[in-house]
Amino acid sequence: MNTLLLVFATLSCVSALDINVANTRGNATSRYQYGIMFEDINHSGDGGIYAGLIRNRAFQGSSVRPPTISPWTSLGVAALSLKNLPLPLSSALPTSLNVASSNGTIGISNPGYWGIDASKDKYAGSFWVKGDYTGIFEVQLWNYLSNTTVGSAQVESNATNTEWKEHAFELVPDNAPGNVNNTFALTLEDYAEISCKKVNGSLDLHLISLFPPTYNDRPNGMRIDLMEILKDLRSSFLRFPGLIEYLHWCDDLDMEPALAVWAGFYLSGPVLTPEALQPYINDALAELEFITGPVSSPQGALRASLGYPNPWAIRYVEVGNEDNLGGGGSSYETYRFQLFKDAINKKYPEIAVFASTSDYDFLEQAQYTRPDYFVGQFGFFDDWTPGFRTMIGTLQGGGADWKAARLAFPYWIGTAAEAVFLIGAERNADKIWGAAYWAPDLISFSADISVDVLSTSYHAIQLLSTHRISTTLPIASPAFGPAYYVAGYSNETGSYLLKTAVYNSTEPVSMSVMFEGVGEGAEGTLTVLTASGVTAYNNVGVDVVRKGVVDVVAGSEGLFVFELPDLSVSVLEIKA
Repeated sequence: MNTLLLVFATLSCVSALDINVANTRGNATSRYQYGIMFEDINHSGDGGIYAGLIRNRAFQGSSVRPPTISPWTSLGVAALSLKNLPLPLSSALPTSLNVASSNGTIGISNPGYWGIDASKDKYAGSFWVKGDYTGIFEVQLWNYLSNTTVGSAQVESNATNTEWKEHAFELVPDNAPGNVNNTFALTLEDYAEISCKKVNGSLDLHLISLFPPTYNDRPNGMRIDLMEILKDLRSSFLRFPGLIEYLHWCDDLDMEPALAVWAGFYLSGPVLTPEALQPYINDALAELEFITGPVSSPQGALRASLGYPNPWAIRYVEVGNEDNLGGGGSSYETYRFQLFKDAINKKYPEIAVFASTSDYDFLEQAQYTRPDYFVGQFGFFDDWTPGFRTMIGTLQGGGADWKAARLAFPYWIGTAAEAVFLIGAERNADKIWGAAYWAPDLISFSADISVDVLSTSYHAIQLLSTHRISTTLPIASPAFGPAYYVAGYSNETGSYLLKTAVYNSTEPVSMSVMFEGVGEGAEGTLTVLTASGVTAYNNVGVDVVRKGVVDVVAGSEGLFVFELPDLSVSVLEIKA
């Protein structure tokens, strides 16, 4: 902790700030100022926002990370093995789980992700079977603390040895155990019921799923608690690499999809020649046709066959991600980006194509850094070219010292520094398309929805995002440090806004604020976020962020006078 304090900038002495805001000559902002950057890391997807409760339901893998049975375990006398059958469930899912025995009850068990939450709700599930079996499958949730079955359902088999058959079920627990110490089990009746020995006394299983109620009741949908938390951010876009589930996510939270496509390179991987790159360019074009194409197109027809006849709109595509890292910069700048961009815009001229490095007109800028450096980047975009050409595609500070161990939860000092940087980006709103926070560090979660933790940064991002500036407004002779601010007007609420972050001040900052055209008696609110300490952080059951909201009234000549404490993030909103 002392090491972190040593990197702080010299504390700033302060005097009263006179902020005079004009009501004309501002710059219009994009409508995408705040968004979310998502990647499936730290179980943020599987085990996280994706509501599926079964871990390793599809036995997927690669030559680098081969498929595994774990964490599945056998029940009874079952012998488990993975097989690649001549007739797989699909070419994309070639590996299935073989369950074999000569006699007795057999089955499989799965612990989920850190347990399975069981409540008195309707759970939906399914599994696919290949093999001859004329008996009954039983599915159940079992609490291993009380050694009792929480809920169960029986499914009559329609399995055959000639093709894969889906078995769907609903399960409503009889009681809620009040903990997540539950496992999922799938069992068969006595093995004598397996009627055909042509399959060597075994069955093959695949895509074993169990879902609680999901957000907007979507089949195979998203986790309700996490989606509601993200909804409260009012994010305008989602930067993601994926398809249907992510597009539904955008639909449900009214976000613009910013689709990332693979650029033919992974960290420290081989550099592909332009000729070898073509199959991956074709993949990107096929993906775009799958999403946006009419049902008369080959990929649009495939989408429709999967139950999605209506296309989605894609207006923004990013080629790659941080391609300047791991030896990818030269090939990206020489030919990889341009080959992708030319091919995409030839077929889709209306799509804005972002680069993942800083040497292009439309680019994605990533920022992971320590608090002091974030504050030093306040004016980073001041001299950049106007035109909504830059997406801050990844943003996360949290107080991390790269030489120290990764923090379990972001510190408040990092949150305040992130706010300084974001306010600097908002000042340059004619250049910045939008900024996305790295979602895996925004919310911490487990199987138990009652212990979700919103990071300190969540509260600051929410405050800034829910007070949208439509047009920035000039400030006469601004002076920055230790207070950093931006002023503007909101078309949505008809309000003037002043967003401020204070970083490393020796005393509270006195603010005297005037908005041109706003007179004495004008009313508004001042919302201020602080925390209990420099290195304070939110944890399970502990929220260190303090939110104060006070009514303010303009004095003589429309002057608003107030003080802001050190390491605070605030929004002054005045009704015009």
